[in-house]
Amino acid sequence: MSDESATLGPCRLRLRLLAAGETMNSDDLREGMLAAELVHLKTEVITQLCRWQRCRDDRDLLMALRNVEELVTREDEPRL
Repeated sequence: MSDESATLGPCRLRLRLLAAGETMNSDDLREGMLAAELVHLKTEVITQLCRWQRCRDDRDLLMALRNVEELVTREDEPRL
């Protein structure tokens, strides 16, 4: 698994180890959940900007900007 661990990110590697039957501590779980939330927010921003580009509905643009603000806040939070 050493070759695979070099190509996988730390969160994906931990999830793969968990699926293999290993246990995950609460810090790893928290880190994984935060990483998943960041990915979700980034995906939402892209989706909303694409929707805005097609329809020019300002609500989509405002929602994307709110998600960017949330994303920046989450990324700037100090890690415990």
